[in-house]
Amino acid sequence: MGLNRYNNQVKIDATDSTPDYLSTKLVAGSNITLTPSVGPNKTLTVAATGSSSVTTITKTANYTILSTDQIILVDTLSVGAFTLTLFAPTNGANFEIYDIAGNLSTANLTLARFAAEKIEGLAANKIFQTDWGAWKIVSNGTDWFIK
Repeated sequence: MGLNRYNNQVKIDATDSTPDYLSTKLVAGSNITLTPSVGPNKTLTVAATGSSSVTTITKTANYTILSTDQIILVDTLSVGAFTLTLFAPTNGANFEIYDIAGNLSTANLTLARFAAEKIEGLAANKIFQTDWGAWKIVSNGTDWFIK
């Protein structure tokens, strides 16, 4: 791992000898500082201040997912199967779903489409039935994909 500079471009995390350089400029901004060093062993220190948080919600019944939801914990043990309904696909939208009760093989979770979009290439709802499963759901602005 390393930091290499060539022709005003930076290569970060150089794990091989292939020169794949970034042409993006690093610019200091709100709560971000960049501190270059001088001398033969050039380094760049990037520091950030402030905090970030992740919104976690727990669901045990039908729910329409919001574009601001980040992590959805689902529990089908206490009340049985239910449905999470997607919002309209938006490029870059993403969230995660976690089975926190280990009961999806008995009481499934359905991920319902917002409208006519596809989920993993299919024009159908997605059924989750893996106990203790975890999934990341992402959109390209047209459809939804599951990792």
